[in-house]
Amino acid sequence: MSDPDQSVIDPLSAAIETCAAYRAVAGHVIFSGGAGPVLHSHALAVHLFSRGVRWGSDISGAVDWLLRLLTTREATGLLKAAIWGLSLDQEVELTRTSRLMPFAALPDSYMKGRVSGRAKPCYDGSVWMTQTYYDAPLAAFVEEVPDFPYIRTDGASFWLMNKLVWEAHELWVLIQAASCRSSVGRRMLVRIR
Repeated sequence: MSDPDQSVIDPLSAAIETCAAYRAVAGHVIFSGGAGPVLHSHALAVHLFSRGVRWGSDISGAVDWLLRLLTTREATGLLKAAIWGLSLDQEVELTRTSRLMPFAALPDSYMKGRVSGRAKPCYDGSVWMTQTYYDAPLAAFVEEVPDFPYIRTDGASFWLMNKLVWEAHELWVLIQAASCRSSVGRRMLVRIR
């Protein structure tokens, strides 16, 4: 589906600009899987239109989605990382909010599908060679992050995500040090729900 023309988007954008929920966050940054788009009425109008069309012309549902989005300052975040070179038969709880689990046990998602769909056995039998050439991962690290900063004017979400990635990296170094086999590779999958 291509973007609608300005005759559709301009009135939607103007209507969004009159919304109090939008005015409260206009120009703020929304965390989106490592990116930080600025909330702007034109971009929101395009998303609103595409959601309405994708949901079978459910305009009311699309507007409800937009209002929920604009009024969410914090959300439960999930840091998910695929791990190569580690095999698990069952989930292992590490802390109250983090766990290791078999990769296959992760719920289906866009990113899990992308990782699984691109996986293929490496020519030399290794499990991970580069970010674009790897075998299927067998384990995953999942950390739930309550009160993750979602819409902000500062870089709090990026600082927190960086901290979480480095903490996960420290865990992988420990796992690798305890492992006698090949090195543990990893690729980050980040999602906010």
